[in-house]
Amino acid sequence: MRACKSLKSFRYTPHGPFGCLPGFNAAQVTEEALQHKDTLEYFHVEIANEKFAHEIGSFEEYNSTLVKYGSFADFSVLKHLTVSHAYLAAHPQFPATLQALHIEECKSSFREMAQNIATDCKKGLYPHLTDLDVSAPDVTAASKFPGQRIPDGQTAEQCLLSLRDMFKGTKVAFYIRRCIYGYEDGYEDEEDEDEEDEEDEDQDG
Repeated sequence: MRACKSLKSFRYTPHGPFGCLPGFNAAQVTEEALQHKDTLEYFHVEIANEKFAHEIGSFEEYNSTLVKYGSFADFSVLKHLTVSHAYLAAHPQFPATLQALHIEECKSSFREMAQNIATDCKKGLYPHLTDLDVSAPDVTAASKFPGQRIPDGQTAEQCLLSLRDMFKGTKVAFYIRRCIYGYEDGYEDEEDEDEEDEEDEDQDG
């Protein structure tokens, strides 16, 4: 980013061999991007982290060890922001110019963050924000991620509606879409793959 002048759009989606990147420092990325705070309109940084979280055993515990993004409030023309949930602070700060916020890989509770963002919207801090899109695993799936839970006494539908209701009275359209990868979708055991190959060979024969 330092070599660029008047940067308007920045996209960075690195992935290691297992879909994750160790040692990513979100605060450093924010600091570097601040050089373009008066020109940057689109910021998209998406980091997969599931392998290392699996090793720790809890996404909430793992997320607490990560360096978070700094405030985005000084980005005076920022319109579209896409970042991974694990690297956002519980109470993130955005500029008044923000129109669309996409939060990727939300594998632990989003409720506190949603409430903080909704409260700031109702205070008039984000007058142009109309699109809040969250990528998360299927909360109705039998196999859940550590820390992924539905509040006691609520169904999955009620949980979703309660999150949406936080944004009543604002311009924000709140969506949750299903992650395309996860424990069930992202990785298959080599044994399972071998069994599938053998079945295919038997059918061909």
